[in-house]
Amino acid sequence: MREIDLKMTRLFTALEIPDPVKEELSRLEPKGNDIKVHNQPHITLHFIGKVSDIVASSICSELNNIELNCYTQAISGVGAFYRGKAPHSLWAGVDKCNGLNTLHSAVGRSLSRLGIELDKREYRPHITIARLRSSNEKYVQSYISNHENFKTSFSVKRFCLYSYVFEQGKPVYTKVQEYNLINY
Repeated sequence: MREIDLKMTRLFTALEIPDPVKEELSRLEPKGNDIKVHNQPHITLHFIGKVSDIVASSICSELNNIELNCYTQAISGVGAFYRGKAPHSLWAGVDKCNGLNTLHSAVGRSLSRLGIELDKREYRPHITIARLRSSNEKYVQSYISNHENFKTSFSVKRFCLYSYVFEQGKPVYTKVQEYNLINY
């Protein structure tokens, strides 16, 4: 009898944030005991979730077929996501430019060809800055007001497939594969 591999891997696709932009983003890090700063910034393209190693291998191969040009990605402003009336995370805004929309769509088509179910919600690209353990609306509004003029950009030369695990309650991301865009 053949042994079946039941190992599952958690995956997502994302844009890697270059070091100079990470340094700029670090100036946005809020302070406080009830704040968990996100130290692995990225821009998620598609969340995939748990898949078998066989499906993960197929995803790695399929994404190699994407041929798109490099583009410039702008990041501007900050905001908060809410659960009900309580803010739970702070983010830097990611402009939905043509390059990002085209890449997001191309990755989505590739994943769909493999039978991966895509998120039905509207794509809301962002860079998570921090998670809030307890909400303080006054603090959040002050934070947003203090950083509303934040702006930076970077040249997108590749996208990546990441795996992730939770260690001590925190997600730890590992780059599985890079996919270079054209003109890199």
